[in-house]
Amino acid sequence: MLRSLVGSEMCIRDSINAEYGGRRVKAMSSLGEQMAQLSRPVWALIFGRSGRSGTCLCAGTCREFLEVIATEPIVFASLLFKLGSPFDTNGVLYYLGTGCGMHEYQNPHTVEQVTVSRSSVFGCCRLEHFVDHHDFGDELNVTANKPKSWMAVDLGEGRLLAIHHYCLRHGGNGHCLRQWELQGSVDASEWHTLRRHGDEFEPEHDQALDSILDCPENDPEYLVDEPGAVCAWAIENRDDDTQWYRHFRILQWGRNATSHDYLKCTGFELYGEFMDCQDVLG
Repeated sequence: MLRSLVGSEMCIRDSINAEYGGRRVKAMSSLGEQMAQLSRPVWALIFGRSGRSGTCLCAGTCREFLEVIATEPIVFASLLFKLGSPFDTNGVLYYLGTGCGMHEYQNPHTVEQVTVSRSSVFGCCRLEHFVDHHDFGDELNVTANKPKSWMAVDLGEGRLLAIHHYCLRHGGNGHCLRQWELQGSVDASEWHTLRRHGDEFEPEHDQALDSILDCPENDPEYLVDEPGAVCAWAIENRDDDTQWYRHFRILQWGRNATSHDYLKCTGFELYGEFMDCQDVLG
């Protein structure tokens, strides 16, 4: 049942927004009483066992389902991951790297808790460095010198994040990020810009930046162009209608600090309200 619910959760929310004036489907703690209101045809539809007769009832049951949700929102468990400092142990990716608190930290891509991808590869770079909690010094994770380069992470089926902050770590010398966006997606097809950086930056006139950028309260625009430099940023304009996303990526929309298209990054972390239904999905 939850597999069908979570798999279509964003679609259901969109339908509700269109039909019920933008009411938000909230994330809370249990399915509870509102699910008891559903009739047998709706349960059949949710369980994926509707068959021929259930299919004939689809239009009516879908409307009934939407009406129930509009008054009694679907409720899911969520955890709040709050930023203390960049790459502390409070992040979602760190949490997944511990098997949701069950063991010592390991790279979440290596242990198949998340899936990392990138637009291209340069040399013998290790893909998993993009989501690693540790600083590997001069080890690189960098794309080829191609426009619109990107690196992405998929949190996995049944997982959604309403992001509040994120942080990055610069890897190696040179080619530091200057013009990029953090983007989120439900399906890795349609991407939404969550924060954009570098509109005022001129790559040919890169300025030396202060080294105190580890402090998130400063909310600076850029990373320091030094090996292992880290920084955190808030997601602006958050409100009660903040969207939930499964996929996140860094898209380099312009040039880096050396006026090239290499995207170099050896650390990415996410903070916010996190829903994980993988256990109930099996």
